[in-house]
Amino acid sequence: IFENKMSRSLVIVCSIVSLAALVVIILIACSISVLSYTEVGLNYSSWFKTVEDKTYEHGIQFIGLGHSFQRYDIKLNTIEFSKASDATLPMIKCRTNDGLELDLEASFQYRVQKDKIFSIYTNYGTQ
Repeated sequence: IFENKMSRSLVIVCSIVSLAALVVIILIACSISVLSYTEVGLNYSSWFKTVEDKTYEHGIQFIGLGHSFQRYDIKLNTIEFSKASDATLPMIKCRTNDGLELDLEASFQYRVQKDKIFSIYTNYGTQ
């Protein structure tokens, strides 16, 4: 009888420890987020609706439970104004001082600066 009670209590203790370990693993997994090589992010708290002013770079990051990243692409981006089918936007139509119609094709490239991400977020949001 003593051995039966001992094995029962051992099963109960092992079950509780296993359940606690499972809960801890799930909580840790929910607190981790990954940024790709071409991304940086700001830590957004969905509970407090706040954004941390620290910029996180690529990799696996522990940001906490209930947090996510506001992601920003830091690779070289191109905006093209032209009549090509793969252009970002259509040609720019304008007029000269004489009233003559002018069609402009232009393109430019930009890269977001990592150290300016929080300023971009506070001034422009997530557009």
